Amino acid sequence: MIKEKINKILKSPILISILILIVLYIFLFAQIPWNLIFKDTMISGGDTGSHNYIAYKLASIFPTIKTWTHDWYGGFPFLYFYPPLMFVISALISFILKLNVAFKLATLLGTLIMPICVYLGLRFLGYKKYVPEIGALGSIMFLFLEAFSIYGGNIPSTLAGEFSYSFSFALFFLFMGLLSKGVDENKYLVPNIIILAIMALSHPFPVISATLYGGVLIFIKKNWKERLKYILKVFMFAFMVSAFWSIPFLYYKSYTSMMNWYRTVEWKEVFPPFLRFFSLTAILGLFFSIKNKNWKFINILIFGVTNFILFWLVTNSPIYNTRFLPFFIMSYILLGAIGINELIAEISSRKNWLYIVLIGIVFVINLTLIDPTFFFGKNTGIKSQIKYIPYWMEWNYKGFEDKDAYRNAAIPLFKYLKTLPYGKVMWEYRPEYDSFGTPRFLENIPILTGKPTFEGLLIESSIFGPFHFINQTETTESPTSAIAGFEYPPFNFKKGVEHLKLSNAKYFIAYTENIKKLASENMQLLENIGPFAIYAVPENRIVDVYNNFELMKKEKNWIKTSIDWYKNKDLNLPIIFYENDYQKEQLELARNNFNIVNEIDVKKITDTKISFTTNDLNKIHIVKVSYFPTWKVNGAKGPFLVSPTFMAVIPNKKTVTLTFKQGIVDQIAYIITYLSIILIVIKICRPKLIKFI
Repeated sequence: MIKEKINKILKSPILISILILIVLYIFLFAQIPWNLIFKDTMISGGDTGSHNYIAYKLASIFPTIKTWTHDWYGGFPFLYFYPPLMFVISALISFILKLNVAFKLATLLGTLIMPICVYLGLRFLGYKKYVPEIGALGSIMFLFLEAFSIYGGNIPSTLAGEFSYSFSFALFFLFMGLLSKGVDENKYLVPNIIILAIMALSHPFPVISATLYGGVLIFIKKNWKERLKYILKVFMFAFMVSAFWSIPFLYYKSYTSMMNWYRTVEWKEVFPPFLRFFSLTAILGLFFSIKNKNWKFINILIFGVTNFILFWLVTNSPIYNTRFLPFFIMSYILLGAIGINELIAEISSRKNWLYIVLIGIVFVINLTLIDPTFFFGKNTGIKSQIKYIPYWMEWNYKGFEDKDAYRNAAIPLFKYLKTLPYGKVMWEYRPEYDSFGTPRFLENIPILTGKPTFEGLLIESSIFGPFHFINQTETTESPTSAIAGFEYPPFNFKKGVEHLKLSNAKYFIAYTENIKKLASENMQLLENIGPFAIYAVPENRIVDVYNNFELMKKEKNWIKTSIDWYKNKDLNLPIIFYENDYQKEQLELARNNFNIVNEIDVKKITDTKISFTTNDLNKIHIVKVSYFPTWKVNGAKGPFLVSPTFMAVIPNKKTVTLTFKQGIVDQIAYIITYLSIILIVIKICRPKLIKFI
């Protein structure tokens, strides 16, 4: 009886698949330090430690998702230019668990869904036993790949802060299979729309790959018109579902700091020894697929080739070419899964023995190259190849509070900063801050002290980004130089202090002895806390009155003009960028308006409101907060864009109030999202009512 049951199980492909997936997930779960995940500490390590701010900020305003914040740079539109979904998930989980735990779980989601997404994607492509299972195994090997730690998808990239990319990347493989199945059978439209929309709200790079994949998918079979119609529906409705974020992202893109990346190609990253087995069996996968006329492999080949072309060609671009490398690697892993499966089939058929022996020799050589002790010692398997991931996981998930340096110096520093009056904090950057949990630990100043700071993640989200990194380069001997392709000035502390005054910095934190000495000569020492010294920046004002300025028509490259002014020109002669003749006339009337009192009383500063009183009516007031088109003013004309990236207003009343609001574009985008969701819900519940989806 027992033997019969075992035979029945062995003859059931679904049960075997489930058992294989269970084994894979047991291995995956065993590598994750769950005791640390559920420990109520702030996650640390790499960029991830700075992502705490985003998680905390969103949780504090949820269910609102997008707003303005002064907390980083010169202020920036929060989550307008970075996909919000993973932080929304974190906020939702925080209704049940502590926010720190919720955020840790959110960072792991991409890793956890990767094997099942790959398995289902291959099943939807039409592959049966045991290609999906081998593909899922290959995805596990990709997750533990240590060849790179920032490009995305693998665990090191996730630990470095690319968890949003990892989630969207995993969903790509589910979408790849289901889109192919859906377009072939004219089914599954709504699931494809939902998956693609989730990808867009998680990270845009996998959506670029999905778009290329969908575009080529149209033409691989004869009925291209029907296929085109289906794919257009998927992408159009997915865009509509994500419109509340996608449309403002595209519309306001000119108010971001653009990176300029140059191509990076390292062949040891493209074909790492850890995956050489799959890179070689991928050739077998192609060979057997063509030999057996099993053309399903073309779907995998499409996204592999298109992503490799982008990886190879993209340079001098705001898109980093290495972002496309994980897709190419996964493409040959999946082709390798086909090759391994076909090889097993060849062996089981007891044919072509000479051919099989030759392939076997290749595998032996290949496995020996992966791990020299594979056949000669105890160090075998995936586990033996994992070197630094366990340490990094422990470092991150133990949290900041576990670090001695953080407990002994950072916590007292934060407690002191919390006692100071409101004002922006600039700090000396040092790579040795890693002992505190990450070199970026001070980017959490806003959530731990209630004070805004300058440095943060989401560099592209703020037009003030280049100016902050100029300030940093001038006041720090080991700057991050975080904006790729940007030309930085030399270290010049005195000039840096002038820039800090203009930037509305109220406090400066020094760490090294040389910077402390220079700070003492130019600022007022407030306190020494452990290795840190806190200084007051002189002449700090959030609003200043100017009676002289330059006027310049706002052109496409206005930011370059502003950067040149900031580096080389008279900071007392700002440039106001006008958009039309009416604005120019208003500004001309305020020029050379003498007898400045410059007695400004700032009444209120919140994320979305700045209020002040002034006696200098009809004169230019510069508010040292980054310009954005949806800032509106009451009691003054404006706001106008002024160098470096601030707002200028001309008061016609004593009380002036600036308010950040959602613009008409934001409102239309939300309406599109709501309508599309309603249509999809109706389609699911009453499919006959809506024919065009």
